[in-house]
Amino acid sequence: MGKKVKIVGVKRLIDTDTGEELTATVEVVKGDRKFGWEAIWLGTLLETLEIITNKGFKVAKFLLEQRIRSENIVVATISDIAKKTGLSEKTVRTVIQKLIEANFITRVQRGVYRINPAVIWRGNETKRQAILIKFHNEQSEITKKRKNNKRKTNKNKEEKEGGRTTEIPKRLNLDPSTFDEIFVKEVRDEQKS
Repeated sequence: MGKKVKIVGVKRLIDTDTGEELTATVEVVKGDRKFGWEAIWLGTLLETLEIITNKGFKVAKFLLEQRIRSENIVVATISDIAKKTGLSEKTVRTVIQKLIEANFITRVQRGVYRINPAVIWRGNETKRQAILIKFHNEQSEITKKRKNNKRKTNKNKEEKEGGRTTEIPKRLNLDPSTFDEIFVKEVRDEQKS
């Protein structure tokens, strides 16, 4: 059975950075169900595309075209993506970070990204659910790493300042000069002991 393509309509998109108008054709492709199906959740895809620029669209298009469908993964380094899209590595890094924050992709490991199966998927629903679980687990790992990095940064900042943080919790409503007086008093008390 051959694939049937049905044109559903045209969607007009405007790049908020440049004001450029883009037109996207919305298509539905029907094929032989024995070999699985491919679905695109258009709402989710369009939400992601709205937050990225034309350059970001090039990266997203590259990822969608290069994905290994059985796992929804793309194996490509930042350098590979930059070369194949004609963008700088810095731009690709920025776009990848935006796509991660938008839950369009996760970083499985260096040079391996997983596209959210809630955006695009080919195969049966059981396999899609299994890949969704992997995707959410990878998202959790990214969140944990960010929190740990933030803690390490704060700890290093405290160590550089001799264990004393200059940030005063807002909920205490302390005046900074009062905080300095309390700190100096505590240091003097420790020296007397």
